[in-house]
Amino acid sequence: AICGMSVRLPGGLHSPQDLWEFLVSKGDARGPVPESRYNASSYWSEKMKPGTVKTQYGYFLDESIDIASVDTSFFTMRKDEVGKADPQQRQMLEVARECLEDAGEFDWKGRPIGCFMGSFGEDWVEMFAKEAQQYGIYRVMGYGDFMLSNRVSYELDLMGP
Repeated sequence: AICGMSVRLPGGLHSPQDLWEFLVSKGDARGPVPESRYNASSYWSEKMKPGTVKTQYGYFLDESIDIASVDTSFFTMRKDEVGKADPQQRQMLEVARECLEDAGEFDWKGRPIGCFMGSFGEDWVEMFAKEAQQYGIYRVMGYGDFMLSNRVSYELDLMGP
């Protein structure tokens, strides 16, 4: 059963209510590639030449929120560990906590609550694999997509199933 819900979606959608209103209004979250990602106009060609991208648009999460600013007072992670963790882990911690609160769960620590997640994309892993100086004590725990549900269940003290 879905008991609680929380979202971070393209188009600046940060709550189930935002999502509902977006769907009802038949919104489109497509937008230009943010300059912080790469200069899309430098890699785009109308004629689709080799080595170019096919579009200058995509579906991107709101970058006005600093994903590195997770409030560590709620979690056991140290600030330096948060800084090395994949942004998916950082966001998932906040989203999972909001989801529990939306479900009316305020005393979840040590409870038999399951944590199941999926993710797509390993850009953080690929990016840091190329940076020899990024190899540190948080490499395994901070980069793998296999760690998403583990990180959340550990940090929120969820005991499964």
